[in-house]
Amino acid sequence: MANATSYDPPGWAGKASPGLHLDVLKDGKLIQKLMVDEKKYYLFGRNPQLTDFCIDHGSCSRVHAALVWHKHLERSFLIDLGSTHGTFIGNFRIERNKPTPLP
Repeated sequence: MANATSYDPPGWAGKASPGLHLDVLKDGKLIQKLMVDEKKYYLFGRNPQLTDFCIDHGSCSRVHAALVWHKHLERSFLIDLGSTHGTFIGNFRIERNKPTPLP
């Protein structure tokens, strides 16, 4: 878990409340909880040296997306970091480099 990339989080980024997590589901069953409550942002991608959470899939870029907590709105935003194949929330493709609130 490094953050040796040049990602610079927005000024509104802040540390989330203790206990914030993402549920990882497979076939509708919970298989893992990813804790996302210790830092202002978390990076997702294929490169384990540059990301907090490694996703081993060919459609995923080395540093694909950032999950950022908005300290004023108290909610998470997903940011596509210029990935080749895009970042989706459900079936909705989010715009590159535009913070998109998670439902």
